Amino acid sequence: ATSSSSSAAAAAAASPASASASSTPSDYKKPQPAPHVKRAGQEPGACSICMAVAHRLQTALAGGHRAHHDNDAGAISAALLGREKLPAAAYKAAMQGVCEDAAYWDAYKSFTLDTGGTVLAGPGLEWSAQDHPAEKAENKSHSKDLADACRAMTIDATEDGMYASFWAGHATQKWFFQQSFCRSTPKHPCFVAREEL
Repeated sequence: ATSSSSSAAAAAAASPASASASSTPSDYKKPQPAPHVKRAGQEPGACSICMAVAHRLQTALAGGHRAHHDNDAGAISAALLGREKLPAAAYKAAMQGVCEDAAYWDAYKSFTLDTGGTVLAGPGLEWSAQDHPAEKAENKSHSKDLADACRAMTIDATEDGMYASFWAGHATQKWFFQQSFCRSTPKHPCFVAREEL
């Protein structure tokens, strides 16, 4: 019995699993992620709110084109190159109510960082909510500020202005509404912030 037990122990010691475990460095440490650091314009305020709103208006107008052209990439491209506007009813269906979509705006959250400062996170911004632990979220809603800014941008940019940006930017940039309405001139809230990056 003693000889049998000794043989079993020797076999276990020589098994691949055992050899693999013994070859793992005991001092190995998993690399730590880089700390989150706030940059200018990322805090809840005029710049980040403008960027969020511009992103939403662009995706809404793009969605209107996809719906009107039955998601036909060729037809959409031809309409953009031909600088064709959507029919009034299609434009209204795409854009009406976008600024009043409280559920959408509620997805934006602000988070405090261990390195200092607060950032706004959400669609179209440099931070997403998944970048931060839930316990770092501020107990503060930004929905009203986002909705108000959306209504203001819709008026200030005008339908013609949004189309001009849409036609000009689709071939060269991804988020061209942000460039057109948030950071292209000194009057825009992100102009100085972006220059500092």
